[in-house]
Amino acid sequence: ASWCAPCQLIQVNILNNDEIKADLEGFILLKMDVSNSLSRNSKRMIEVYKIINPPAIVFYNSKGQLVDSPRFVTYNFTLEDLRKALKKID
Repeated sequence: ASWCAPCQLIQVNILNNDEIKADLEGFILLKMDVSNSLSRNSKRMIEVYKIINPPAIVFYNSKGQLVDSPRFVTYNFTLEDLRKALKKID
């Protein structure tokens, strides 16, 4: 959501980083706005992805299965944390 300060920080400080961009090649990135708590779709996404506080970053493996770990909820991770996590996803 455009009003989400942590979301904007992740975009600027993490996702715009050239090393992360290179690490993310081969991944499909999706962004979802789950801020409308009255929306049935938002409720479903919050439930499926166990989002307590947006933003959240979750991963699927190459078999299309949701990976329980690593996952990041809120902006409580560093660039290096994400780089290490990406190397663990098959």
